[in-house]
Amino acid sequence: MIGKISIDLHKLSKSVNIAIPVLAVLFFLAGFKLSYYFHFGTIAFLLLTLLNYFYMKVQTGHALLRNFGLMGQARYMMGSIGPELRQYFFANDTEEKPFNRTERSEVYRKAKDVDSATSFGSQHEFDAREVKVRHSMYPILKEQQTPYRLTFGSERGIQATYTIDKPFIISAMSYGALGEKAVRSLARGAKKAGIPMNTGEGGYPKYHLDEGCDLIFQMGTAKFGVRNDGGTLNDDKLKALVAKETIKIKLSQGAKPGKGGLLPKEKITDEIAELRGVPKGKDVISPPFHPECVGPENTVKVIGHVQEVSGIPVGIKMCVGRPSQVEELVEEMVKQDVFPDWISVDGSEGGTGAAPKAFIDSVGMPLYPGLKTVNDLLTKHGARSRLKLLAAGKLISPE
Repeated sequence: MIGKISIDLHKLSKSVNIAIPVLAVLFFLAGFKLSYYFHFGTIAFLLLTLLNYFYMKVQTGHALLRNFGLMGQARYMMGSIGPELRQYFFANDTEEKPFNRTERSEVYRKAKDVDSATSFGSQHEFDAREVKVRHSMYPILKEQQTPYRLTFGSERGIQATYTIDKPFIISAMSYGALGEKAVRSLARGAKKAGIPMNTGEGGYPKYHLDEGCDLIFQMGTAKFGVRNDGGTLNDDKLKALVAKETIKIKLSQGAKPGKGGLLPKEKITDEIAELRGVPKGKDVISPPFHPECVGPENTVKVIGHVQEVSGIPVGIKMCVGRPSQVEELVEEMVKQDVFPDWISVDGSEGGTGAAPKAFIDSVGMPLYPGLKTVNDLLTKHGARSRLKLLAAGKLISPE
């Protein structure tokens, strides 16, 4: 039986911190007595001695370095490469977040047009909690399938409907959070793939438009691009903007539902100020909700107003929190006979450029239960056929 091996880090650190200057002295003496080549060791251990002295006696910003010196620095170094060590040596193919090695491999292979077929079964755990596609006992041939088509605005009978023929949309990422090259690349890819792209909250979609893809203009709580100075909706700017396909009103997002945002003045360039319709030299705050949307009645009125002003399909995006509030919103839609052309359910798995960790980890309903909740409530109140239902939240594969 092998006994338990333990390491006393305090004693080990003291031993190392004593050994470093001692070795510097020994190399110095050996350089005089034996060979001057030992002075290379003298220089190295002298520098380590000075660095260790700085960590333990001079700097005050890191308690770990103050107490353990170079051994503390070794801990920081090991921690900094921890993700890489776990990714390549310790984590298995299915346990990484947000996307594991198996998922990334499939995306890479498909992006390079390489066959993604696999052998010997799935690596997933099957415990009745996973989501599965329900197949038919009587499959049909591919040439007999009805081509995919989804039309927004058909339920309202408007002329300016918008139709997609692939069940994919590039999610909202604004110019400002992304740079020009990233926006252009995504927009160019969207055009090549024949799918629409959400503009995010970056205001007027300058670089998106340059690439000629279909766009969903996202109107966030700050209404960048269509706002008055006080942050309320400017109908004239909205009318001038709707040369594109659709509008999405963001009520909340999965990464930080109930939380607004801050655009620091240091990030506001002349171009961003122009596109977002905000002044330079002043922080811009996105409120946690639309000032006009203080309850279900007003929220439905805002949806109807944007539909009337724009004349194009208008949807809403939200992360489900309290099902009772979603039900109140659906009941008000039925009461006013005003429905968004679609609802995009954003799961709490969604990401963003910056959000408090507590919001990312603990606020909002995950996609699958959130999607089912909204679908069930719409069905319960006879409203499911009045709109389309979309889903978002780190979706990268067909299932």
